[in-house]
Amino acid sequence: MNLRRSFVRPLAAAAVLAAIGASAGADPIPQAWLANVKNGCVKSCTAQLPAAACETACTCVAQQTAATMDKDEFLAVNTMLEKNQPVPPALESKAQAIQDRCQPAQ
Repeated sequence: MNLRRSFVRPLAAAAVLAAIGASAGADPIPQAWLANVKNGCVKSCTAQLPAAACETACTCVAQQTAATMDKDEFLAVNTMLEKNQPVPPALESKAQAIQDRCQPAQ
């Protein structure tokens, strides 16, 4: 499945806004970035689905992103999406698992 669909795409928008000054290491994703993930997700989701379903799904996306990826992985996925480059299989698998877990009820 293409990572540009559904909820993974808002990750790129959130990282572009927040990625300046990133540090190395297995640091957690900053809460402000996760808030941007959720907000971007809700904005794109509500164009197609009811707000309540989007709120639940996008809260899941932010929580699962925090639980599944560290700051460096998050930045790597977003940088590659922003540059229209393929995401490495291991990171694509993580992002796909988040999307699969958090699909909104329709």
